[in-house]
Amino acid sequence: MALTLFDKDTGAFQENGGGDSSYQAVNLQMLMYYLTYYPSTDLDSVIRQGLDWELSKVNADGAIDVTGNSRTGVGKEVYFGKEKEVNTREVCLMFAYAGAFYQNDNYTQTALLIQQNQKRK
Repeated sequence: MALTLFDKDTGAFQENGGGDSSYQAVNLQMLMYYLTYYPSTDLDSVIRQGLDWELSKVNADGAIDVTGNSRTGVGKEVYFGKEKEVNTREVCLMFAYAGAFYQNDNYTQTALLIQQNQKRK
């Protein structure tokens, strides 16, 4: 079902009418887990395109840009009376996993950058 929500033009999984950093990270991580056991070049292409979208949301200082998010970080989703923010830990974990999965230092460095940004807060 997740693949039916993937927008090939943007590289984002559609959540509430658009892409969303938190939900994108969860989708990508679960798909990488799946790909571990069920290799697929088609699925690999979707993941890589999704990673590109997620990378475009990470600023040079490691902050995650919420511009255009459909749910988290923009006040469109409330949980226990509080607006949901981007789950930066989940995004960080996903990039760390992608770095190991694809043996790609750019993903690993992005995870570290996000984590360092969170330490500064």
